[in-house]
This record gives sequence, C-alpha cells and structure tokens, in this order.
Amino acid sequence: MAVHWFAKLLLRRRLSSSFFLSACVMLLALQSSTAVPVSLPSWATALQECVYERQRQLQGQIFGVDDFVALRDKLISEILLWGKSTPEVMQTRLAYPYFAFLPNLKGIISTTSAPSMEPAITPTMSPGMDGVSGRSVHGEEASTSTGMNWTHPVSLRVQGGCFESTAFRYYAGTRQVEIDAGRPSSPGCSDFYMLATTSSFHLEHVTRRGRYLVEWPLPADQSDAERWDEAAKGIRVFLFATTVEETWQSVFQTAALFEPVLTQDVSERAAARNAKFLKDYAGFVFEKLESNGPAEEEEVSVQVERRRMLEDDEGTHKVPLRLRTREAEALTSPLLAIPLREFGQGRAAVIEESEVGNGDLFGVLRMDGLDPMLAWGMGATTGHMTTALWMATGEGDAEEEALYIVESQVKSSYWPQNNVQRTPFRQWMQWADAAGYNVLYVPLSDEARAAFDVEKARAWFREMEGLAYGYHSLLWGWVDTERENYPCLPPGFDRCLEWAFLEVAFALIDRHVPAIATLLWSEAFNKRVGTEGLTTSEVWMRANLSLSLPSSAVPGIVEEDVWLYHTSRERREGGREEVLGRAMVCCVFVCGIWKAAGLFGEASEEINCGELTNADDVMLALFRGDMRQILGKWKMFLPSFNFKKPFPHMDEKCPSLGPAYQQPLDC
Repeated sequence: MAVHWFAKLLLRRRLSSSFFLSACVMLLALQSSTAVPVSLPSWATALQECVYERQRQLQGQIFGVDDFVALRDKLISEILLWGKSTPEVMQTRLAYPYFAFLPNLKGIISTTSAPSMEPAITPTMSPGMDGVSGRSVHGEEASTSTGMNWTHPVSLRVQGGCFESTAFRYYAGTRQVEIDAGRPSSPGCSDFYMLATTSSFHLEHVTRRGRYLVEWPLPADQSDAERWDEAAKGIRVFLFATTVEETWQSVFQTAALFEPVLTQDVSERAAARNAKFLKDYAGFVFEKLESNGPAEEEEVSVQVERRRMLEDDEGTHKVPLRLRTREAEALTSPLLAIPLREFGQGRAAVIEESEVGNGDLFGVLRMDGLDPMLAWGMGATTGHMTTALWMATGEGDAEEEALYIVESQVKSSYWPQNNVQRTPFRQWMQWADAAGYNVLYVPLSDEARAAFDVEKARAWFREMEGLAYGYHSLLWGWVDTERENYPCLPPGFDRCLEWAFLEVAFALIDRHVPAIATLLWSEAFNKRVGTEGLTTSEVWMRANLSLSLPSSAVPGIVEEDVWLYHTSRERREGGREEVLGRAMVCCVFVCGIWKAAGLFGEASEEINCGELTNADDVMLALFRGDMRQILGKWKMFLPSFNFKKPFPHMDEKCPSLGPAYQQPLDC
C-alpha cells in the first residue's frame, strides 16, 4: 500500500533539480551496506520499490519529466530531516563538505588474466557487507608485515588514505575479489571503496588490516555489452576521499544546498550557504545587497574584474583564479562599474518596459543549490537565462503588442508554468521576485538591435512554444572534452569528478532506473554514435568496437541543433502530446532566439546553440556596455562579457576547468 501511495506522489510536479541523479544513486547503493554506521529509514526501500513500480506501470512508454519531481522533493526533504535527527553522522566536520562524497579511480582489476581457483583463505563471518550489489566476508588478519600471503600475483595494488598498501585480486572461476589491506597509517582509520562495472557494484569499508573476500555478483540478465565491459575494462576500484561518516555528512550538507528547491522563496540561511559554495568552489564572490529604504534606483558601484585576455605560449586565455569585488580596486586591469537598481525582496522593480528591446537578455541566479551547481560546472554566474520579445497580445480587435519574457522553464515549487513559454513582463517580474530571483538585465547593443529580425524570432518561438524543457541536452553544452569540463573540488582543485565514475554510474542507473537515463542522456548518446534504442552499456561498446572511440569521447561529440528528441508538447486546446522536437534548456533556447533573428550573420548555420552554456551566451559580442540588476538580494555580475564575435563551430571544444575556467582562443 505504501509503495502505491508513493508511486502516486510521483505525478504531482515537474523535475527541476538534477541533484536527484547523484543522491539517488548514492542512497540506493548505501542502503545495502552494513558498513554504514546508521541504518537507512524505511523510505529508502520505498524509494527503490516505487521506482520499479512506476516502471512497471509505464510498460515501456516514454518517461516524462512529471514522473520524478515529487520523488526528488521527497528525497531531499527526507535527507534533511534524517540528518537533523541523526546527529552522530554529523559529528565529523569537513572544511569543504559539498560533493566531497565523489570517489576517484584508483585502478582496475583485470578479469581476463585472473586465475580460476579459489583464494587460499578461509573467511569468517566477520561484520561485512551483504546486499543486492555483492557480498563480502572478512578473513583472519594476515601474519606477515604486509598482510600479503597469496599464491598468485595481485592484479592491483593501491595506496589508500588509511592503509599504506591494499591489494586486489579477482578469481574468475568463483567470481570472487580478494582484498588484502596492509599496515594502517594511524590507529582507527579506514578506507571506503567502491568496486564497479557497468552491470554490478560493491561498497567495501576497510576498517582493519587483513583480508576481505567479495563475492562478485553476476546479474542473471547481464547483457552482451555488460559482459564485454567486464572482460575488456575490468572491475574499476574507486576510493572515497572521505570516511563513511564523512561521506554521509557530505550527502547531508550537499542536500542542504538544495533546500530552496522545495520552497517558493529562498531563506537567508540557504542563500548564504549557496553564496559560500560559489565562493569556495567556483571563485565567484557574491556580496549582499542592502535592502533598507524605499525601492528607488540607486547607483551601486560594484567592481568586477573583466576576464583578461592574456595569451600564453600555448595560446590560452588566462583568467583570474578568483573573481574580485570591491577588494579588486587596486588591480590595474580594466574594471567595469555596473549600475544596479536595488530592491528588497517582494517589492516591485523600477524598470520601464519601453527600455526593453527584442532579444535583450535577463540573467538569473536563484540561490537554491541547482543554479549554483550549474554555475559551478559552467563557469557562469547565472543558473538560468531568459530573453524578451514584443508580441501580439491576441486580445481585442486591435493587434496590440506587449512585452513578454520568453524562456524554457520547468514548473516547480517556485515557478507556476511549464515548457517553452511566454509570460507578460510584469507578471514575470512578480513571479521572479516571489521566487527569490536575482536578475541582471543585459540589453543588446544598438547594432544587434538593428540586425534583430523580430518576425523571424517570433515565428521560431511560435514553432517551439509548448515543448517540454530540454533535459535531453542538459549536459552537452557543458561537456566538450574528455577530461577538462568536469568540476573540481577545493581546496586544491586537484580532485575532480571523473569520467571513469560517470561511465559506470550512467550505465548502472540505466540498468536499474532506465527512466532517468531516458530523460537525461540515453537518447543523446545514441544520436552521437548513430543508433537508436541502445542502452548506455551498448553505446559504450558500439563506440569502442565500431567507431574506435573511448566512451569518454561520446559526451563531447557536438550536439547538433537539427537533432530531434522524443519529447512532449502542450496543446493549445489543453493536454499534452508526444512529439519529436528540439530539446532546449534555458541558454540553448535564448541562443536559438538570437540565431533565428539573424544575430550570428553568415556563421548562423554553422553554430550549434546546443553547445553554448550560460557563460558562452554572455561572452558573445552582442551587448551594450551597461547592465542593470533589477531584482534580488545578491549583487550580480558577469565575469566574462561581450567580447567574442560569432564564428562557425564556436564553443564546440572548450575546456571549462574551475576555478580558472581557462579557454583557448579558437574554441
């Protein structure tokens, strides 16, 4: 009964946070681990059962965005509630807790050259791990100084954070992995490992010197592609940089970033938490706006260092490691004073509609976890973008025009409308104010306004209006390279999200919750390798065997604007219909308006808007030198602005490693 109730809960609202992806996988994995110091509550089991129940209900139908939003909300709220009621897992304090749970690849256990006999130990049923992912038992502590007494050579030896040497060995005949931990670096320390292929995974908490025996699972429905992965690529060994307790703390603290996703407004505490995240993780320093006094226009001198275009010997733009605000006044690089219009939360903004032209940009940052996470990944100071169009109202006999904000958006706890949409300007401003938006108004230059073909822009918008938000293309403007786009963690920024982890994570999610893969990447991956309907594991195999491409190269294949995805569209008469259509997130949609209006000139047909991010949009040399903040409590700025003229195939091969976010001249 509880499962059916939970399944019904899935249908209430739309997904607006990709946090669900990482958190869900982490929690579903950890629920099977007795190594976790506290047991998961019953909602975790209900979560997994509900996902499978919903899959059975759909019976292969296209899984829309509607199906996960309430599940996402439930997940975040339960993590937050459980964290508050379980103080023992919060005792360890991490200096940089957000996303610290991400593991890193330590090596690969070969499965093709492994011996077939059983390991020469007799395991005892010491506290270990039993679950759907795998099973482990612990043997007696080894008597040698290294803990090693194996007949066969090891397949992999790694140095963990605790144990100076840990060896791994795979036995093909019995499908067992033997782990031998050597001398610990300090008393009471431990190492937390994840072993994974595209079809199986296992978590092992190594707490003491000695041997551990893992019975490597063999799924009954293992596909040819999954068997190929295990044989060709082996078992990947990942090490968490955090202990089990610290991993849980990181999950809770990261979930807390996303707390405003559940609310209409953004609390002061949540906003401050997100501002600190952006400062520590992306180098973007946001200052608090004063909100006392009447809602008057006030010139606030915010000094923002322009991205300096200094070319080194390798032809790379050097950018500041940290963005500066008022503290940067002594710098010799050009500074841009941005006049801000300062408003308190929930008060009407002072901006004349007559000032706004077709195609003008509105950059948005909501301090809700989602926008800052996207900004961190892209190297942007916005998480959402919209643009303006003057369009016929459709009311009365006279063909009157009104100002609309047009965008690709998702209905959520703070936004009442779905899809590619248009909203009357004043209405949009009210909704944005109530939602806690920080909004920066960036007008097009006089030259761009003169070149803007409004009729073509309107026609293109009407063609796209009603299409669902483009989750299919969410990742692909961001990921252009094999290694230089994935975000890195402070303080040293030498530990980054790795493709090796994403490779198995994407495949495992596709195996266990294919609806998420359908929504976010499987169709896009298929287009990149010229196929339809392949699973993630099958895409990896095809890329390797048929195209001679490593799986890491697949996400960086150019997202072409002519590609159509299985999506849905809102009918004018009501209801939705399944269609083949464009998949556009906010920045792709804004770029599409500009492209349709002719702002890219002769390069238009050779620019793919699916490759542009929020940061890329504002780099385009299309704007006036001034900009104004019209809503919000946090001072907005653009770190890199208005310098790149459109050219064919731009932004298709750009690195974006933070916090410097360096780019070559020709990307």
